[in-house]
Amino acid sequence: MSDVAFLTLMISVLWLLLHAVHIADHLTGLYLQGRAMESPARIFERLVVTTVLSGLMTPLLIYLLRLIPRGGRLHVATWLRFIAVVLAFAILRTIVGEVVFATLWDYPLTWRGLRRAMLIQTHTHTVHIAIGGAVILLYDSAQSGVERERLRAALTVSRMQQLRAQFRPHFLLNTLNTVATLVHRDAKAADDLITSLATLLRWTLDLDDVREIPLEEELEFVQHYLTIQRVRFGARLEAVIDAPEDALLCPILPQVLQPLVENAIIHGLPHAYPTGRVRITARIQGDALVLQVRDSGSADPTAVSPGIGLKNLEERLTTMYGGRGTLSFCREANELVAEVRVPARAEVR
Repeated sequence: MSDVAFLTLMISVLWLLLHAVHIADHLTGLYLQGRAMESPARIFERLVVTTVLSGLMTPLLIYLLRLIPRGGRLHVATWLRFIAVVLAFAILRTIVGEVVFATLWDYPLTWRGLRRAMLIQTHTHTVHIAIGGAVILLYDSAQSGVERERLRAALTVSRMQQLRAQFRPHFLLNTLNTVATLVHRDAKAADDLITSLATLLRWTLDLDDVREIPLEEELEFVQHYLTIQRVRFGARLEAVIDAPEDALLCPILPQVLQPLVENAIIHGLPHAYPTGRVRITARIQGDALVLQVRDSGSADPTAVSPGIGLKNLEERLTTMYGGRGTLSFCREANELVAEVRVPARAEVR
């Protein structure tokens, strides 16, 4: 069903109720004044004809109201045009109604009778049409909001896919560099590394159309990545993951932790001797999920270079969560801390 047909049906039902109330009020007045009333059959016939006529004219009202230019809000100029359309339509409805009734019930249509109908009936039609017109404006406004939200969501998904596509070659290049350092000195380790890399790439391909995943799945991805890095660095790399159960089901962007872990290893491990420690933690603080990646290197947080991976991550957070998705760096004691904050929710979108 088109929106015009849906609106016509909805407004027709509304006008049926309004006409019924008006007729009931009119009959009550006649009864209290002791005046003669029309037969029930004629009253029912009048109600049906009035409702059908109003319904048939509703698409014209919808068309006229949709010609009124509107922005995001209904301004004074919009309401003035609305009033003009309502008054003009009420006059037209009165004239058409008199013509139809004169034809159906075979009574002469005179200028005097038409003018009397204009004086008596136009104000009632104006009220009914104003109510119906307001419903049409509110419906269109709500539909515009839904459409804007749909377009915004589509643009967000498109941008996220673009950013993820940009990130994947960067991640693949860094991992292949790791393979290159091993292939000549430890063929078996290089073979294991390629197997783990294939698992990670398959994982990223499966997430192409996924906006968010549970934190638990993101941590599994990080575990695979750490397996690759442990092959490269051996005992020099120590990694710990600490995430309570209440945080594991919270939704998070895919591959949000991996670039932070990679940054910690690349910038922290060369400064840590004899071993470098990377600690990944997740906590729910109020309405935020807080993810931290700590490394025991000695790099100054102001010297952290915002490479492709970190820039990409920051833009993905902003695209997905707006101002509620943040990435920051600081130093605590002898550790460099990378922190991500996103809204804490229980369901994955």
